[in-house]
Amino acid sequence: SSLPELGGQAVLYVPPQDTTKIADQMTRLTSDPRLRASLGRRGKVQAKKFTWEDAAWDALLALENAGRHRSVSRVKQR
Repeated sequence: SSLPELGGQAVLYVPPQDTTKIADQMTRLTSDPRLRASLGRRGKVQAKKFTWEDAAWDALLALENAGRHRSVSRVKQR
């Protein structure tokens, strides 16, 4: 999963199917102002790791790689 890469230490992770843990963490987040402030600070630091320019380059590289693989597979089909 890419969530740890994206969220780092700035989020509370829970199993997506465990509604009890999701509710517990939501309650924890709404009732603990220090936790909210800490995650907010960490979130700002984490967000600086990602830029639109990097995302654009990553998308371009992915498209170029997909194009290379597609043309190779077309040649093999002929």
